[in-house]
Amino acid sequence: MALGCGLEHLDDMLLANTYGGVLVLAASRPGMGKTAFVTNIVRRTAGDLGRPLGLLLAGSATEVFARRLLAAFASIPLRRLCRAHLEDQEKKRLRRALKTVAALPLHVMETPGFSPEEIRAAAEQLKARDNVAAIVVDHLETWWEHNEMVTSSRADGIITVLKEIACDLDMPILATVNVACPWTPRQARNYARNGFFAQALCRMESVTRCADILSVIDCEDAYHMAEPNYTATGLTTFLIARNSLGPTGLVNVAMDPDLCLFVAPDP
Repeated sequence: MALGCGLEHLDDMLLANTYGGVLVLAASRPGMGKTAFVTNIVRRTAGDLGRPLGLLLAGSATEVFARRLLAAFASIPLRRLCRAHLEDQEKKRLRRALKTVAALPLHVMETPGFSPEEIRAAAEQLKARDNVAAIVVDHLETWWEHNEMVTSSRADGIITVLKEIACDLDMPILATVNVACPWTPRQARNYARNGFFAQALCRMESVTRCADILSVIDCEDAYHMAEPNYTATGLTTFLIARNSLGPTGLVNVAMDPDLCLFVAPDP
């Protein structure tokens, strides 16, 4: 297993077979925790396990992600870190976290957007220069035109390229992708519950042909944020809809709202 997220059940179901040539897609609507999942993976893979990890980010996302990572390693609420309102003990933890994050075998490449050729060049550079064990791509949808649907031929082409790179470089690649849709929150919730997102993605030729593992991330609480009487569960569900290397099914995890990380749910 080249990748891990630090949550035993999710690692067993989703990441246990992330070896050379494997392509993993984690998809969801906006705000369901894709970048939190990436933060979990970086902290576990590069931090706890010490494995060299490549991270591809689009636009100006590096600074934002760095704050998330520092909050996770320093155990400081992200909102406090962003406002720089820290107590003395938090400042000490932040200084230690800065040294820890700087020493991570994490190799980040940022770009406004990749063509398939640029994707391959970046991956080959990470492999040759930094000998990364795996590559994680956050927000794959930024690689095709804004407002272009995930089912487009452009998306198909990029997913195909990622699989080819994973096989050619003999390393796993995990990519998160935002599934944009025009539905209301109620419609989206029903579609997520009955597996509509997963079914739509599985019908894509590239996903059927190239993705070894497909997970859809869904959070029930996100659909009720405007309801004053709703009691939040704090749970996020990973639906492993396709897994050619292991089991499929549901895994529930909890979100730490301060650190923006997934944690094990209360028993």
